[in-house]
Amino acid sequence: LSRRSKRSFTFNYTNLSGPYKQAIENFYTARGGTWESFEFDLSYAGQSGIIFVRFDGPLIVTQVLTSLDEINDFYNVSFNLQETFS
Repeated sequence: LSRRSKRSFTFNYTNLSGPYKQAIENFYTARGGTWESFEFDLSYAGQSGIIFVRFDGPLIVTQVLTSLDEINDFYNVSFNLQETFS
């Protein structure tokens, strides 16, 4: 028996406002970081279908603009996803 290779994806988001950055961090934390897999809609990667993935490594968050409140701060966020065979 042969299985196809597991796919990996890298996402880079630039100039996200504080609430969007926080939503990504909350989702990452709720999955236990790299621990728990979840369904991923491949349309976000320009493909069709749904697969199970998990985070592969930490979130990389860089603040690019600072304001007087977090809502108006801007961030770059990147992360990797690894396909799993749940």
